[in-house]
Parts: sequence; C-alpha cells; structure tokens
Amino acid sequence: MMNLRMYSLAALFVVATWYYILKFNFENNFRSIFLVIVFAELSAYTHYYAAMMSGLFILFYFILFYFKKNKTMYSIYFFSGLLYLILYLPWIFYGLRVQFKDLSYGQPLYKSLIEGLFAIALLIFFGFPLKRIVRYSNSHYSNDLNILFYVNCFSLFPSLIYSIFKSPIYLLRYSYPSLLLVEFISVSYLFYKFNYLRTIHNNYKRRKLYILFVIYFISFLSFFSLFHEAVKVFPISIKIYNNDNKLREINSKYVNVGKINRGNIDPYDINGSMGSYNIQYSLYLRSINKIPFLNDKKQVTVDNSIYPNSKTNPHTELYFKK
Repeated sequence: MMNLRMYSLAALFVVATWYYILKFNFENNFRSIFLVIVFAELSAYTHYYAAMMSGLFILFYFILFYFKKNKTMYSIYFFSGLLYLILYLPWIFYGLRVQFKDLSYGQPLYKSLIEGLFAIALLIFFGFPLKRIVRYSNSHYSNDLNILFYVNCFSLFPSLIYSIFKSPIYLLRYSYPSLLLVEFISVSYLFYKFNYLRTIHNNYKRRKLYILFVIYFISFLSFFSLFHEAVKVFPISIKIYNNDNKLREINSKYVNVGKINRGNIDPYDINGSMGSYNIQYSLYLRSINKIPFLNDKKQVTVDNSIYPNSKTNPHTELYFKK
C-alpha cells in the first residue's frame, strides 16, 4: 500500500521488540529483555518514528507494572528504558542535530492532514476488531493489546499536532511499523471468526460480509501501489539508468552540468519533488569521481541552497568555474 523503503526494516525491529517484551513477560527470561533492548535500539537507528514506537512500548510496560505494584518488573523496564535512551544519545547529540539543521524538509500542510486522517481511519477501522478481542474473549493479553493501540495513538497524534502548529512532518508510512501490528492481529482475528466460528445467528450474513471486506481491504489497496510502480516509477527508473550511463561516458573529470545535452538526457521527476536537474546530475557524477561545475555563479548559489549542507558536504557541492 505504501512505498516502504527503510520502513519495512524498521517494522521488523519494532515487531521483534514487542515480541520479546511479550516473551519476557511470560517467561521472565533475561535473554528476552536483552533482545528487547537490542531490537529497540536497532529500530531507533533505522527511523526516528520507530525509535518513538519502541520507546513507547518500554514506557507503557513500565507504567503498567508500576500501577500493578510489581516492583521487579517495573524496575527492569525502567532500567531497560534508561539503557535504551543512553545508547540512543549519540544520535540525539549528533545525528538529529545535523539532520534537522542541515536538511530542510517541508511539504504542504494539507498532505500531512490528509495522510493523518487516513491513518486515523485505518486505526479506527482495524482497532475495532482489536477492541472486540479485549472485550469479549477474556484474553490474558488485554493489557498488551491496549498498549499496542496506545503506542499507535501516541506516535500519531503528537505528530499531527506538531504538523499543524509547527511544521508539516507527518507521512502515513511513518506509522507503518506499529500500525502493521494492529492490522495483522485484527485481520487474523476476523479470519479466525470467519473460518471457525460459523454459529448461525440472525445477522451472520452481515458479519460475514464485514469480515470478508476487512480481510481483503489491504490486498485491494495494494493495487494502487502496483499501478503507481508500473506506470510512474518504473519508466522513471529506466530514464535514471540511461541518464547515468550517458553521464558515465563523458571522458572529462570536470563536467559542466549546465552544458549537458538535455536532449540526450531525459528529464524525470518523482512526485513533484525535483529540486534541480543540476544537483541530480552532480550527485551521480560525484559518485563516479567526476567533479560537476557551473559557469553561472548565481545558479551555483541557488542549486547549493537546495542542500544547505552542501558547503561542507562534497557529495552535493557544485563548483563555480569561469
């Protein structure tokens, strides 16, 4: 349904974090709590939203056992959370500061709001079966399912509030690592109900239609992704590949990107995000040890401003040359 990129890896680590939390709570095996910290840290260094999700899992279990007055368990989760935070400090002090200072990222507010509303709709849609498990099945995992729901809420709503009042940062794919768990458990529950609980009652047909709709909802949406990849992304990928081949054939070490034959290099854009063709060409030229430059000093300033760290990062810097 979404272009996942690193988010599938982040999802693996978030799912593994929660899995080993459940395993530790059931077995009290310290190997499991060690793996909780390992996978939580891996998720944190994969994506900052995954960092928030894994941190929230640890925090909510600390709160749960604190109110249950289980001193041993809440102490373990307290020190696990503290260790998790300490191991993440290098990225907080360096990575986040550099990333958010030098890489300006912005998008229209309406995009964050639309994707946020869609995320809320998905959370409600798949949260309904989740709540039914808690309410009607007397599951010993009621607290775990509630925590899963709260993790999704607390990683979504603050992001939307920040997007509205400060800067539009939220994208639907950021919710993927934890929303995936809600969807999977809800669909699994409904599939179980559909296949094994065929009790005849008055509204059986209506429930059957609802369950079938939910089970195939995600699969249906995946066709949008398939269409996008086949119609838009794949042709652009071919253009990029052909362009790079032509740029590689340039014999000179110094390449004037302003005089590249644009008839020979096909233009391309992905989701309207193209900032500058000069920068796109120079990124690849740098990767093959060629030095891109321009004769127009004003244009060099404009292009380098797209990546504010270009003055200190030779991988994105364009030179002015008379």
